[in-house]
Amino acid sequence: MLCSIKVNVMGPSLCSLIKGLWNKPYGIRVLNKTLVCLIPKEEDASQLNQFRPISLCNVSYTAFAKVLATKLRLVMDKIESNSM
Repeated sequence: MLCSIKVNVMGPSLCSLIKGLWNKPYGIRVLNKTLVCLIPKEEDASQLNQFRPISLCNVSYTAFAKVLATKLRLVMDKIESNSM
């Protein structure tokens, strides 16, 4: 039940955000922020090579990127490259 509540709340908000970014793409700067976090590979890590970096992307940015990639995939076959 908790999952369906999240979908009912997040779904329309995410759709609204993506539609807004589609019309005003300069607004993506707000979402295009990623934090890099270092996770220790072992206990008592003290040197940089003992850490693993991970990136924490905004979920909304990731969803928008997937929608954009899906849309581009539909037209990529129709685009001719001048470099060949």
